[in-house]
Amino acid sequence: MDLWRWRRQVAELAVGLVEEYRRPVLVPMTLVHPGYVAEIFGRVRDAGIELHHFFLQASRAVLEQRIDGRTHAPGDPVREERVRRWCKDRIAPCLAQGPA
Repeated sequence: MDLWRWRRQVAELAVGLVEEYRRPVLVPMTLVHPGYVAEIFGRVRDAGIELHHFFLQASRAVLEQRIDGRTHAPGDPVREERVRRWCKDRIAPCLAQGPA
């Protein structure tokens, strides 16, 4: 699924927060697609904002434990499992990609 509007809004929000509050903004996010990374980071840099990218690496076991520790759909075990499976299915591509 290509969420171009989301990518644009992420960059615009980061830029707006820096402009309004005049302090660094931390954005915890996993971006795997190199083109999306370039698009979002490029928009922020094009606005004249200095950007630092920090990559925190975790093992598959730690990521699965974190996913299992979250509640996604309280009261709906079928949906809960579907969301967890979706999240876990993305671990391999994220680990393969590494830092952007």
